[in-house]
Amino acid sequence: MCLVRSVDPTELDRLHALRLEALSESPMAFGSTYASEVARTPASRLSWVTEGVAVIAEDDDGWHGLATGTVVNGVVHVFAMWVRPQRRREGIARALLDAVLVWGAEQGASSARLGVVDDNAGAAELYRIEGFAPTGEREPLRSDETHEVIYLAKALR
Repeated sequence: MCLVRSVDPTELDRLHALRLEALSESPMAFGSTYASEVARTPASRLSWVTEGVAVIAEDDDGWHGLATGTVVNGVVHVFAMWVRPQRRREGIARALLDAVLVWGAEQGASSARLGVVDDNAGAAELYRIEGFAPTGEREPLRSDETHEVIYLAKALR
């Protein structure tokens, strides 16, 4: 099993590389695009760890997944969840999600919110099992408006 931990500011280049891998492998799963993320400056990536949390799953073979979160008005917003395809169905996504939710609760969040793309059945099932329910809100996916983002939420306390 992988260790899930927060990313240190000195590891932002490595986190950026993993984010680009995620966008390349699963371009339809994110609101952002590879083209927009590859152009991000190192300074703009610092907010991933100073204005929120970025967690990764790692073992002796490297980093295998990531998730990020921010807290706004008592709600932890989870985004950028991704696990390498060859490591899926090992509990890594659940561990990443739990780490962001615990962090959010420690920051005072009383609920959590995230979005899932309408054709990502695996992620939607994980979120349902973890207690997330649809909010009724939907919007077109910014990176491909032929798909929608479905918003889900759950109480933390």
